Amino acid sequence: METIYGQNIRFLPSWNYNKFDLINLKNIHKKFENTSLRHLPKLGFIESIIYQKYYKIEQIQLLNYEYYEKKKVIEIIKKELDWIDYGGKHNESVFTRFYQGFILPVKFNIDKRKAHLSNLIYSGQLTKEEALNELNTPPYPLELMKADFEYVSKKLDFTIHEFELILNQPNISHDFYGTDKKLRNIWLKILKSTKPFR
Repeated sequence: METIYGQNIRFLPSWNYNKFDLINLKNIHKKFENTSLRHLPKLGFIESIIYQKYYKIEQIQLLNYEYYEKKKVIEIIKKELDWIDYGGKHNESVFTRFYQGFILPVKFNIDKRKAHLSNLIYSGQLTKEEALNELNTPPYPLELMKADFEYVSKKLDFTIHEFELILNQPNISHDFYGTDKKLRNIWLKILKSTKPFR
């Protein structure tokens, strides 16, 4: 069995964190919530190994095998799938748009457009000047950003003032609440020395 998906180029190490770190996620949940996560599906490092080694699910990063020309792809999906451009990468929902266009650049000084535009420059689809011009504009319209701020704060059950206070708190390292790094290193050593599930 195979799963096919695309993946971005690598970001700066400080821009990334392990989204499959169940130890980190559970610790954060335990600290701030008193609900149960048992009813939710979970995918962590151990589960990934089981799916790959036991169930033989192989991940194929299809875009690594094809030349990706952004403008041409956009033309094709508009024509064949009636796709409508939602204005930017990850603008497919209010939350992802706000997270990528406001929280990351404003709170964490991470503007992922830099990496995405760099990739287009490297592949000859964009000039450096064009990329710099885009970076000199807000990630998305300021009026919409303001409306999203109000919408997201309400959805998270915060007043605007409370949400502002939270966003102005000092940033905390991903490692602060614990990670699965030790577990991951142990398993990687085991996997290198043995062939489990075969």
